[in-house]
Amino acid sequence: MNEELKSQLHTLISNHVTIPYEAVWEAFADIYSHYPCDGSPGHIPDIYSAHCWVPKKNTAHGECGAYKKEGDCFNREHMWPKAWFGGFEKGAGAQTDLFELAPSDGRVNQERGDLPLGNVLSRSVTYRSSNGCRVGTCASPGHSGQCFEVTDSLKGDLARAYFYLSVAYSGLWHCCEGEGVSGSHIKKWMDAELRVWHVEDPVDERERERNEKVFMKYQHNRNPFIDFPQLVMQIESF
Repeated sequence: MNEELKSQLHTLISNHVTIPYEAVWEAFADIYSHYPCDGSPGHIPDIYSAHCWVPKKNTAHGECGAYKKEGDCFNREHMWPKAWFGGFEKGAGAQTDLFELAPSDGRVNQERGDLPLGNVLSRSVTYRSSNGCRVGTCASPGHSGQCFEVTDSLKGDLARAYFYLSVAYSGLWHCCEGEGVSGSHIKKWMDAELRVWHVEDPVDERERERNEKVFMKYQHNRNPFIDFPQLVMQIESF
């Protein structure tokens, strides 16, 4: 059932419209417009910090150029680091997939780097962002290296993004072996942690609306783990 279900879901979601990377700015302004921010029209929230952004290039509080601190500028963050699938050109469409990309503070993004996701030991924290993301030694059983822990209110969102990516790009990524992944496969220790995040931070209306916008206006596919969260428990391993 495990592989059969994943195969069926892969068929449903892998064939999607691939948008140009430059079109992501406009898409961000739309698919995150209903998220709470600073009250300024057109501003979008950040997944790794408490800052809000102007979804444009070459403007203050917009796309990253140089930065020194949190709040200077933001990146189009690949939540599943693109180095894990071999780089931008090896993404097989994931490099501009709106279920993979999110606005993230340039400084915090630098601190995260390519670290796997997981809970961090409080005594080991080396960096804490303005919305509570943390870098430090992983508390997750099965991994003793460094981890990046996102803020509690977004843990489920990132978990479901990872489940989607693992299924959508199964057999399409031929790289790489990392601390938390092997190709599109999520390693057992991180899979277990993400399942906990999925349960503790369930799908909310904002996530559903973003899913709907991506489907209707951009890629014409959906994240099935947002529509049917119970599917996660029907899949033995991602």
